[in-house]
Amino acid sequence: MDEGESGLCAEGRAEEKLSLGIALYGYHWYAGDPGLNEKEQKPNITADYISAIDSQTLRDTYDGHEQWDPEDHSAYFFFYRDQMREWIFYTEKRGFADRYNLAKEQHLQGICAWVLGQEDNAIWSVLPER
Repeated sequence: MDEGESGLCAEGRAEEKLSLGIALYGYHWYAGDPGLNEKEQKPNITADYISAIDSQTLRDTYDGHEQWDPEDHSAYFFFYRDQMREWIFYTEKRGFADRYNLAKEQHLQGICAWVLGQEDNAIWSVLPER
């Protein structure tokens, strides 16, 4: 738990009243239209939401090598398309498990996750059966 999270609990907010939100989608970062038809061209870094399934499809199609960011507890990879580097960060099973376990370790009420239908199907094996 970092200083911000521990500060919430220190101010009298009970952990068991808090839920940890977990996004089940990712972000796809790429170079957008630099304004080829404009007087002045400029970089146009663009990001869109992307589902786990679409992330994995792009990874496999363009030979991206999934990596792990230990600080953010997030999977990511990059690949080249049309000589431009594209990055994808998304929640897969390991990242979901880390967030789920954090909620348990901190005795939070639970988790909430969104957008259902966009997730890596492997995350369901992390949750206990009810």
